[in-house]
Amino acid sequence: MAVTSGDLSFRLACHGDYDAVMRISDGIYDGTDYLPAFFHSYIDDPDVTVFLAVTGDQVVGLRACRFTERGTVFLVKAARVAPDWRGQGVDRKLSLYQEEWVRRNRPAVKYKRSVMGD
Repeated sequence: MAVTSGDLSFRLACHGDYDAVMRISDGIYDGTDYLPAFFHSYIDDPDVTVFLAVTGDQVVGLRACRFTERGTVFLVKAARVAPDWRGQGVDRKLSLYQEEWVRRNRPAVKYKRSVMGD
């Protein structure tokens, strides 16, 4: 189900989004980004949900979360925003959509955790 906020819409990712996601991830972690290796397994994993921010047919943001501790916790695993869209609130809006989706679709979740990199 896609939800719209201004020029952005939000939806769950699918295997067909791989190339678009790789375009917004280009250059992250100096070429050592883990997402290219894990994207398809994330899509297939029932304990991982990948959310996208889209404008038109362009993917401009991504957030992935893993459900842990018997489904009571969601852990934000990955976040990306396309370079041209950074600083415009895309990740904040995508985070709000993600949290709303979790409340509606995973009622057992009680806690949110985040991982921070260097």
